[in-house]
Amino acid sequence: MSPLPREARAWLLVLVAAVALASASSVGAQRRARVTPADLGIVVPPENDARLTQPIPRPPPGDLAARAARLFDAIVHDDPARAMELFFPRGPFLVLKGIDDPGHYHDVLVGHFVRDIHALHAELPDLDRAHFAGLELSHRATWQTVHSEANALPYWAVRHSLLRYTVDGTERSFEVKALIHWGQRWYITHLR
Repeated sequence: MSPLPREARAWLLVLVAAVALASASSVGAQRRARVTPADLGIVVPPENDARLTQPIPRPPPGDLAARAARLFDAIVHDDPARAMELFFPRGPFLVLKGIDDPGHYHDVLVGHFVRDIHALHAELPDLDRAHFAGLELSHRATWQTVHSEANALPYWAVRHSLLRYTVDGTERSFEVKALIHWGQRWYITHLR
């Protein structure tokens, strides 16, 4: 095969550049067409308002202990459905995360949550004699400003909290990797 003439190579480069530019414009349009809270009928809580420039006080645990007890119950019974109310809900996640296709990312995280519940059930010994003792929110809390974790709204996040339980009077625990605060509640985004 003989090399392309100089003029043909130039036209080929122009064609490749035009295709790349059209593709980039399409991706840019997709990024601008993010879902809004109004699209989903979601009211953004004042605690997560995008106009907040200073952190609100770190939220208290609220009803987290009761919901964490259901998480532990889900692990004991190897039944993730029992704990889904503790996982960050899909609708708010779609408006909280400022990324392309947050729904796909939410699906991935839910899959990890389910997998982690099954894994903890398999790994933790003596669950038939275990009793939930509490969830201790970590002191490793950070106020996440808009865009700090690819997010469109601000929130508090805690990492490395401990779920405590007892077996025959002996305390044991495992780490809950990350929780995010939305409105008046803490939600898990990463169990392990």
